[in-house]
Amino acid sequence: MTNMNPSLEPQAPAPARGFPIALAIGAAAVLLLVLAVWVLSSNSGGQAAVQPLPFGPAEQKYAERIHFKDFKLSRAENMLGHEVTFIVCTLENAGTGMVRELEVALEFYSLENQLVLSETRRLLGRYEPPLGGGRSRTMDMNFEKLPTDWNQHAPVARIVGLVFEP
Repeated sequence: MTNMNPSLEPQAPAPARGFPIALAIGAAAVLLLVLAVWVLSSNSGGQAAVQPLPFGPAEQKYAERIHFKDFKLSRAENMLGHEVTFIVCTLENAGTGMVRELEVALEFYSLENQLVLSETRRLLGRYEPPLGGGRSRTMDMNFEKLPTDWNQHAPVARIVGLVFEP
């Protein structure tokens, strides 16, 4: 009786091909990934340079309409055992324009009213929702290390950069 099923007959092994295409594509992808990580990490020590926001005469005039209210301070210990100071306040846009980005200098003073720390923070960034006219928003910031001679009062917040639409 003859075997009618050709798939059961022994077949010769497939001839070996050259370098597999899938391996070449994978190696190229890994090489591109390593190159991208190297380029990103070599730029400014691994951090992208943040350009300061504009603060010309128009921005300074509109900044008079932006207010910081109701500062609340609290402290907690993080998982490493370090004390962290939390500052929560209300940011109010008393103008009619739209605040897109906002940068502030937070100034901490001693009991002798001497400046002991000034730190600039971007409170509203380009990837956050803007703050419309007549609106307010709660802002929270944390500080891991504040000077020991700080007077334990809320910092003075000075606007140093602003992007807005009138």
